[in-house]
Amino acid sequence: MARGFENRVYKEISHIGDEMKLLAPALEGTKVAVETCILFSHENEWAMQYGPQPNRYFNQREHIQLFYNALHDRNIPVDFARPTEDLSGYKLSLLPR
Repeated sequence: MARGFENRVYKEISHIGDEMKLLAPALEGTKVAVETCILFSHENEWAMQYGPQPNRYFNQREHIQLFYNALHDRNIPVDFARPTEDLSGYKLSLLPR
């Protein structure tokens, strides 16, 4: 890479960092309200690996990733939660299978 390009990229990134520092006081104490969760447990994942599958090509992690990507692409914040957690704070709980 050309030395000038590296220097320009560094300056741009430094400038963005300086701008973010200016925003920090306005963002302090704010919180993103997450109203959607995807239920996930390692026990369920293990059972799916060794139990009957919907078909031989099914992969639970890939299946969950599709749910997550669909929400992410629509700017919907999402948590991952265990089935044993309190889900009452969520408006939507997805239980992929």
